[in-house]
Amino acid sequence: MLELTADQMKALERVRQNEVIEKIMLEIRQHNPQWLEQKGHWQTIQYLKDYREKAWALQIEEPDAVENFMRFGLQFPGFEETPGFIRWMKRPVNDTPEQRFRDYESVMDFVQGQRAWRAALKTGMPE
Repeated sequence: MLELTADQMKALERVRQNEVIEKIMLEIRQHNPQWLEQKGHWQTIQYLKDYREKAWALQIEEPDAVENFMRFGLQFPGFEETPGFIRWMKRPVNDTPEQRFRDYESVMDFVQGQRAWRAALKTGMPE
């Protein structure tokens, strides 16, 4: 059986993370090619890599959580610098950084849903 060293495992994880960036790029190209053209292919790759580095700096290391962090950065640029996010990530709990970020995502999904609901009520959404 093949056994990899710790350095080889880290290198393999870096390759996987680059594949995640390529997957996100393909999704952007498919769903919003105008945005990608405007932003630029290489600039978008660098943007995603920067968000990956920011996730790692926050000790978010689980691959799925890092991917979600990058996606959140696409949706809400600069969110990681907001006082609310910083307070959330620094709150004194025993959760992992990944769990804190998942909780933050859930709260923001709820907030966005509330905003959409209020906007729909103002426009006369049928009940």
